[in-house]
Amino acid sequence: MAASGLASAFQSHDAGNRWTPPSSGDDRGAVVFLHGMGDTANGGWASLDHMLPSVCPRLSTDKIEYIFPQAPVKGITLNGGELVPAWFDLFDFPVDSTSRDDVVGQLNAVCMLEDTVKSIEQERGIPASRIVVGGFAQGGAVAMLASYFRKERKQ
Repeated sequence: MAASGLASAFQSHDAGNRWTPPSSGDDRGAVVFLHGMGDTANGGWASLDHMLPSVCPRLSTDKIEYIFPQAPVKGITLNGGELVPAWFDLFDFPVDSTSRDDVVGQLNAVCMLEDTVKSIEQERGIPASRIVVGGFAQGGAVAMLASYFRKERKQ
């Protein structure tokens, strides 16, 4: 049986041929990293701007700007309304395909992330095509949702 989808892509991938984005003459970029529920922008993740360049020098802060947005403080239903930094509410545990979603909270978080990307484009002159979004736990979920719902695709 032939492999399909992502598995097929990995099987046919030649590690010696890496995709390189076209150069616009300005190779600056940005990494936007969203923390998880209960953490803060100044928590342990803020040290990524020092850790990543030590592993991969191309990610040095002279070429890459690191941005760590702060989640708003929200009452988390699952935790009896406890106020913690969170991108959206959680209603059920364990979280699985039958869990209720805080759709409004998730989409508001996506809008906040999109506003952050627009701000980087306008204030720092870094195009969206050179901005990577990521995160941990809830922040990672928001980054994936934002990528999925991205309104404008630039080639």
